This record gives sequence, structure tokens and C-alpha cells, in this order.
Amino acid sequence: MNASSLEASTPATAAATTTRRGASAYAKPVLLIVAVLAVVVWLGRLMIHAYHYVETDDAYVVGHLHQIRPQLHNQVKQILVS
Repeated sequence: MNASSLEASTPATAAATTTRRGASAYAKPVLLIVAVLAVVVWLGRLMIHAYHYVETDDAYVVGHLHQIRPQLHNQVKQILVS
């Protein structure tokens, strides 16, 4: 047996290795929870915005065009409105 295998089998080294693994073992679930919460908040804000505002990239008006022309051949100088 060499010295490195003896060190790994001692209880002090094993406890130190466990505590280091324990700290990183808690970091991954915490980061995952934070990421999931961020996505939920983003989707919630997107849904609220989509509910309150209407947006479009290709808006156009569908309607009929009617030509309006005077029945007189002269210019209209005054319109009497009561």
C-alpha cells in the first residue's frame, strides 16, 4: 500500500471529502430551483402581457373604398351646416 491510499482511507480525509461533496450537492438543486422559478416568472409576465396587449407584425385594414365626388362641376366655396 502506498501513502496516498492510506490517506484516502483515513476517517479525517473521508469526512473532508464528504463535506466538499455535500456543499456542491446542495448547489445544483438550489440553482435548478432558481432557474425554474426564473422561467415561471418570465412565462407569467409574458402571459399577463399577452392578455392585456394585442400586437401584430402585419396589420392591415379590410374595408371597401368608395369614391366620393361632387355632383357639381364647379368648386364648392361654402358649405352651410346648421
